[in-house]
Amino acid sequence: MKKYILAAITIIFFGGCQQALDELNKSLVQVQQNINSNFSQNTVNFNIKKVSDEELSQRFENYKTIRTKFFKKFLVKIDSTEEDFTIRFNNKEKLVNERNEIYKFLISEIDYFYDYAIKYENFKYIDREFSKTNYNNNIKYGITPSGSFGDSDLDSKYFGYYMNNGRILGYEIDTIDKYENYLAFAKSTQKENAIFQKRLQDNKIVKEKQIQQENKERAKVKSACEGWLKKAKIDVYSLGVGDYVVNMAREEAGGTYLIRAIEKNTFLLYAYIYGQFYGQKSDYIPESALKTAPSIYCYK
Repeated sequence: MKKYILAAITIIFFGGCQQALDELNKSLVQVQQNINSNFSQNTVNFNIKKVSDEELSQRFENYKTIRTKFFKKFLVKIDSTEEDFTIRFNNKEKLVNERNEIYKFLISEIDYFYDYAIKYENFKYIDREFSKTNYNNNIKYGITPSGSFGDSDLDSKYFGYYMNNGRILGYEIDTIDKYENYLAFAKSTQKENAIFQKRLQDNKIVKEKQIQQENKERAKVKSACEGWLKKAKIDVYSLGVGDYVVNMAREEAGGTYLIRAIEKNTFLLYAYIYGQFYGQKSDYIPESALKTAPSIYCYK
Protein backbone atom coordinates (compact mmCIF):
# COMPACT_ATOMS: atom_id res chain seq x y z
CA MET A 1 0.00 0.00 0.00
CA LYS A 2 2.85 2.34 0.83
CA LYS A 3 4.38 1.81 -2.60
CA TYR A 4 1.14 2.93 -4.28
CA ILE A 5 1.07 6.13 -2.22
CA LEU A 6 4.75 6.79 -2.94
CA ALA A 7 4.22 6.20 -6.67
CA ALA A 8 1.26 8.55 -6.77
CA ILE A 9 3.08 11.33 -4.94
CA THR A 10 6.01 10.98 -7.33
CA ILE A 11 3.74 11.29 -10.37
CA ILE A 12 1.92 14.26 -8.86
CA PHE A 13 5.22 15.94 -8.11
CA PHE A 14 6.26 15.64 -11.74
CA GLY A 15 3.02 16.91 -13.21
CA GLY A 16 0.46 14.09 -13.69
CA CYS A 17 -1.78 15.33 -10.89
CA GLN A 18 -5.30 14.17 -11.78
CA GLN A 19 -4.20 10.94 -13.45
CA ALA A 20 -2.05 10.06 -10.46
CA LEU A 21 -4.93 10.69 -8.06
CA ASP A 22 -7.22 8.45 -10.11
CA GLU A 23 -4.64 5.64 -10.12
CA LEU A 24 -4.11 6.06 -6.41
CA ASN A 25 -7.84 5.79 -5.71
CA LYS A 26 -8.09 2.65 -7.82
CA SER A 27 -5.13 1.11 -5.97
CA LEU A 28 -6.63 1.92 -2.58
CA VAL A 29 -9.94 0.36 -3.59
CA GLN A 30 -8.18 -2.80 -4.78
CA VAL A 31 -6.16 -3.08 -1.57
CA GLN A 32 -9.30 -2.67 0.53
CA GLN A 33 -11.10 -5.32 -1.51
CA ASN A 34 -8.23 -7.76 -0.92
CA ILE A 35 -8.29 -7.05 2.80
CA ASN A 36 -12.06 -7.56 2.95
CA SER A 37 -11.77 -10.79 0.98
CA ASN A 38 -9.10 -12.23 3.25
CA PHE A 39 -11.01 -11.18 6.34
CA SER A 40 -14.17 -12.81 5.02
CA GLN A 41 -12.36 -16.10 4.40
CA ASN A 42 -11.06 -16.21 7.96
CA THR A 43 -14.21 -14.95 9.69
CA VAL A 44 -15.80 -17.28 12.20
CA ASN A 45 -19.37 -18.37 11.54
CA PHE A 46 -21.18 -17.07 14.62
CA ASN A 47 -24.56 -18.37 13.41
CA ILE A 48 -23.75 -21.86 14.66
CA LYS A 49 -26.33 -23.04 17.19
CA LYS A 50 -25.26 -24.41 20.54
CA VAL A 51 -25.83 -28.14 20.96
CA SER A 52 -25.54 -30.53 23.88
CA ASP A 53 -22.21 -32.14 24.74
CA GLU A 54 -23.69 -35.48 23.69
CA GLU A 55 -24.62 -34.16 20.25
CA LEU A 56 -21.21 -32.54 19.78
CA SER A 57 -19.45 -35.70 20.88
CA GLN A 58 -21.55 -37.83 18.54
CA ARG A 59 -20.81 -35.51 15.64
CA PHE A 60 -17.10 -35.73 16.37
CA GLU A 61 -17.20 -39.55 16.56
CA ASN A 62 -19.04 -39.58 13.25
CA TYR A 63 -16.36 -37.32 11.79
CA LYS A 64 -13.62 -39.72 12.93
CA THR A 65 -15.47 -42.72 11.48
CA ILE A 66 -15.80 -41.03 8.10
CA ARG A 67 -12.17 -39.89 8.32
CA THR A 68 -11.07 -43.51 8.73
CA LYS A 69 -13.22 -44.55 5.77
CA PHE A 70 -11.69 -41.64 3.85
CA PHE A 71 -8.22 -43.17 4.13
CA LYS A 72 -9.34 -46.75 3.66
CA LYS A 73 -11.15 -45.73 0.50
CA PHE A 74 -8.04 -45.11 -1.55
CA LEU A 75 -4.90 -45.82 0.49
CA VAL A 76 -3.18 -49.18 0.00
CA LYS A 77 -2.68 -51.73 2.75
CA ILE A 78 0.89 -52.71 3.51
CA ASP A 79 0.06 -56.38 2.90
CA SER A 80 -1.84 -55.72 -0.35
CA THR A 81 -1.64 -58.34 -3.08
CA GLU A 82 -0.86 -57.81 -6.74
CA GLU A 83 -4.58 -58.13 -7.42
CA ASP A 84 -5.33 -55.31 -4.95
CA PHE A 85 -2.98 -52.98 -6.80
CA THR A 86 -4.52 -53.92 -10.16
CA ILE A 87 -8.08 -53.26 -8.94
CA ARG A 88 -7.15 -49.85 -7.56
CA PHE A 89 -5.25 -48.91 -10.69
CA ASN A 90 -8.19 -49.86 -12.91
CA ASN A 91 -10.61 -47.88 -10.71
CA LYS A 92 -8.32 -44.91 -10.10
CA GLU A 93 -10.64 -42.29 -11.62
CA LYS A 94 -13.62 -43.37 -9.53
CA LEU A 95 -11.51 -43.60 -6.37
CA VAL A 96 -10.04 -40.13 -6.81
CA ASN A 97 -13.46 -38.59 -7.44
CA GLU A 98 -14.93 -40.28 -4.36
CA ARG A 99 -11.89 -39.26 -2.34
CA ASN A 100 -12.35 -35.61 -3.30
CA GLU A 101 -16.02 -35.63 -2.29
CA ILE A 102 -15.31 -37.14 1.13
CA TYR A 103 -12.44 -34.71 1.59
CA LYS A 104 -14.77 -31.73 1.06
CA PHE A 105 -17.09 -33.06 3.75
CA LEU A 106 -14.22 -33.55 6.22
CA ILE A 107 -13.01 -30.01 5.63
CA SER A 108 -16.53 -28.68 6.28
CA GLU A 109 -16.62 -30.62 9.54
CA ILE A 110 -13.27 -29.18 10.61
CA ASP A 111 -14.70 -25.74 9.87
CA TYR A 112 -17.69 -26.54 12.04
CA PHE A 113 -15.65 -27.69 15.04
CA TYR A 114 -13.36 -24.69 14.76
CA ASP A 115 -16.21 -22.19 14.51
CA TYR A 116 -18.07 -23.88 17.36
CA ALA A 117 -14.96 -23.75 19.52
CA ILE A 118 -14.46 -20.04 18.88
CA LYS A 119 -18.08 -19.06 19.53
CA TYR A 120 -18.70 -21.20 22.60
CA GLU A 121 -15.09 -21.44 23.88
CA ASN A 122 -15.25 -25.20 23.75
CA PHE A 123 -11.84 -26.31 22.49
CA LYS A 124 -12.18 -29.92 23.59
CA TYR A 125 -12.08 -31.32 20.07
CA ILE A 126 -9.97 -28.58 18.49
CA ASP A 127 -7.17 -29.14 21.00
CA ARG A 128 -7.27 -32.86 20.41
CA GLU A 129 -7.24 -32.94 16.63
CA PHE A 130 -6.43 -29.53 15.20
CA SER A 131 -4.44 -26.42 16.02
CA LYS A 132 -6.58 -23.44 16.97
CA THR A 133 -3.43 -21.28 17.06
CA ASN A 134 -2.44 -22.20 13.52
CA TYR A 135 -5.85 -22.74 12.01
CA ASN A 136 -5.25 -21.35 8.52
CA ASN A 137 -2.37 -23.76 7.92
CA ASN A 138 -4.11 -26.70 9.54
CA ILE A 139 -7.48 -26.45 7.86
CA LYS A 140 -6.38 -28.44 4.81
CA TYR A 141 -3.97 -30.72 6.62
CA GLY A 142 -5.57 -31.03 10.04
CA ILE A 143 -7.45 -34.21 9.26
CA THR A 144 -4.86 -36.18 11.19
CA PRO A 145 -1.95 -35.30 13.47
CA SER A 146 1.40 -34.95 11.72
CA GLY A 147 3.56 -38.06 11.71
CA SER A 148 0.80 -40.69 11.90
CA PHE A 149 -2.81 -41.28 11.02
CA GLY A 150 -3.68 -40.96 14.70
CA ASP A 151 -5.93 -43.99 14.30
CA SER A 152 -5.09 -47.47 15.57
CA ASP A 153 -7.11 -48.94 12.73
CA LEU A 154 -4.83 -47.26 10.19
CA ASP A 155 -1.40 -46.85 11.78
CA SER A 156 1.20 -49.32 10.50
CA LYS A 157 -1.40 -50.95 8.24
CA TYR A 158 -1.52 -48.58 5.27
CA PHE A 159 1.03 -46.83 3.11
CA GLY A 160 0.78 -43.20 4.23
CA TYR A 161 3.60 -41.77 2.11
CA TYR A 162 4.97 -39.06 4.39
CA MET A 163 6.07 -35.91 2.61
CA ASN A 164 9.16 -33.87 3.52
CA ASN A 165 6.99 -31.40 5.40
CA GLY A 166 5.44 -34.13 7.52
CA ARG A 167 2.13 -34.20 5.71
CA ILE A 168 0.62 -37.41 4.46
CA LEU A 169 0.14 -37.78 0.73
CA GLY A 170 -3.43 -38.82 1.46
CA TYR A 171 -4.34 -35.17 1.52
CA GLU A 172 -2.59 -34.52 -1.76
CA ILE A 173 -4.06 -37.33 -3.88
CA ASP A 174 -6.62 -35.18 -5.64
CA THR A 175 -5.74 -36.07 -9.24
CA ILE A 176 -5.36 -39.31 -11.17
CA ASP A 177 -1.67 -38.63 -11.85
CA LYS A 178 -0.97 -38.23 -8.14
CA TYR A 179 -2.85 -41.42 -7.36
CA GLU A 180 -0.83 -43.33 -9.95
CA ASN A 181 2.36 -42.00 -8.33
CA TYR A 182 1.08 -43.07 -4.93
CA LEU A 183 0.32 -46.61 -6.15
CA ALA A 184 3.78 -46.84 -7.70
CA PHE A 185 5.32 -45.66 -4.43
CA ALA A 186 3.34 -48.17 -2.37
CA LYS A 187 4.25 -51.06 -4.65
CA SER A 188 7.94 -50.14 -4.66
CA THR A 189 7.99 -49.72 -0.88
CA GLN A 190 6.26 -53.06 -0.43
CA LYS A 191 9.02 -54.78 -2.43
CA GLU A 192 11.71 -53.00 -0.43
CA ASN A 193 10.02 -54.04 2.82
CA ALA A 194 9.88 -57.64 1.64
CA ILE A 195 13.61 -57.62 0.89
CA PHE A 196 14.33 -56.02 4.27
CA GLN A 197 12.19 -58.55 6.14
CA LYS A 198 13.90 -61.45 4.35
CA ARG A 199 17.28 -60.03 5.32
CA LEU A 200 16.15 -59.79 8.94
CA GLN A 201 14.93 -63.38 8.84
CA ASP A 202 18.19 -64.61 7.30
CA ASN A 203 20.20 -62.77 9.97
CA LYS A 204 17.99 -64.26 12.67
CA ILE A 205 18.64 -67.78 11.37
CA VAL A 206 22.41 -67.16 11.29
CA LYS A 207 22.30 -65.76 14.84
CA GLU A 208 20.32 -68.74 16.11
CA LYS A 209 22.85 -71.13 14.59
CA GLN A 210 25.69 -69.21 16.24
CA ILE A 211 23.96 -69.41 19.61
CA GLN A 212 23.36 -73.14 19.20
CA GLN A 213 27.03 -73.70 18.36
CA GLU A 214 28.11 -71.52 21.29
CA ASN A 215 25.89 -73.47 23.69
CA LYS A 216 27.48 -76.71 22.51
CA GLU A 217 30.96 -75.28 23.16
CA ARG A 218 29.91 -74.03 26.60
CA ALA A 219 28.57 -77.47 27.49
CA LYS A 220 31.91 -79.07 26.57
CA VAL A 221 33.93 -76.84 28.93
CA LYS A 222 31.35 -76.38 31.69
CA SER A 223 33.02 -78.72 34.17
CA ALA A 224 36.52 -77.35 33.48
CA CYS A 225 35.27 -73.75 33.82
CA GLU A 226 33.62 -74.46 37.16
CA GLY A 227 36.90 -75.86 38.50
CA TRP A 228 38.87 -72.92 37.13
CA LEU A 229 36.52 -70.33 38.65
CA LYS A 230 36.53 -72.06 42.05
CA LYS A 231 40.35 -72.00 42.17
CA ALA A 232 40.51 -68.36 40.95
CA LYS A 233 38.16 -67.23 43.74
CA ILE A 234 40.46 -68.89 46.27
CA ASP A 235 43.61 -67.40 44.72
CA VAL A 236 42.20 -63.86 45.01
CA TYR A 237 42.67 -64.01 48.81
CA SER A 238 46.45 -64.29 48.34
CA LEU A 239 46.75 -61.04 46.37
CA GLY A 240 48.39 -57.93 47.75
CA VAL A 241 48.30 -54.16 47.32
CA GLY A 242 49.18 -53.20 43.75
CA ASP A 243 47.73 -56.33 42.18
CA TYR A 244 44.77 -56.23 39.76
CA VAL A 245 41.45 -58.03 40.10
CA VAL A 246 38.52 -58.63 37.73
CA ASN A 247 34.90 -58.49 38.81
CA MET A 248 33.18 -61.87 38.35
CA ALA A 249 30.03 -61.26 40.40
CA ARG A 250 27.84 -62.37 37.48
CA GLU A 251 30.17 -65.18 36.41
CA GLU A 252 31.43 -63.15 33.49
CA ALA A 253 34.40 -60.79 33.39
CA GLY A 254 33.56 -57.23 34.33
CA GLY A 255 35.87 -54.31 35.05
CA THR A 256 39.53 -54.55 36.06
CA TYR A 257 40.60 -52.70 39.24
CA LEU A 258 43.74 -51.92 41.22
CA ILE A 259 43.96 -53.08 44.87
CA ARG A 260 44.85 -50.12 47.10
CA ALA A 261 44.14 -51.62 50.51
CA ILE A 262 43.09 -54.98 51.93
CA GLU A 263 40.74 -55.80 54.78
CA LYS A 264 39.42 -59.14 55.99
CA ASN A 265 36.72 -59.71 53.37
CA THR A 266 37.02 -56.60 51.21
CA PHE A 267 39.37 -54.78 48.90
CA LEU A 268 39.73 -51.02 48.60
CA LEU A 269 39.76 -50.80 44.82
CA TYR A 270 40.55 -48.03 42.37
CA ALA A 271 39.65 -47.31 38.77
CA TYR A 272 40.25 -44.10 36.86
CA ILE A 273 36.58 -43.71 35.97
CA TYR A 274 35.04 -44.68 39.32
CA GLY A 275 37.71 -43.58 41.77
CA GLN A 276 38.03 -45.55 45.03
CA PHE A 277 35.40 -47.97 46.33
CA TYR A 278 35.13 -51.13 48.43
CA GLY A 279 34.39 -54.53 46.89
CA GLN A 280 33.75 -57.98 48.36
CA LYS A 281 36.67 -60.35 47.72
CA SER A 282 34.22 -63.12 46.79
CA ASP A 283 33.11 -61.09 43.76
CA TYR A 284 36.60 -60.92 42.22
CA ILE A 285 39.31 -63.12 40.72
CA PRO A 286 42.97 -62.30 39.92
CA GLU A 287 43.39 -60.61 36.54
CA SER A 288 46.10 -63.15 35.72
CA ALA A 289 43.55 -65.98 36.06
CA LEU A 290 41.98 -65.02 32.74
CA LYS A 291 45.10 -66.25 30.96
CA THR A 292 44.74 -69.74 32.46
CA ALA A 293 41.03 -70.20 31.68
CA PRO A 294 40.27 -73.41 29.71
CA SER A 295 38.03 -71.40 27.36
CA ILE A 296 36.86 -67.85 26.80
CA TYR A 297 33.39 -69.14 27.65
CA CYS A 298 34.55 -69.46 31.26
CA TYR A 299 34.34 -65.69 31.63
CA LYS A 300 32.27 -64.51 28.64
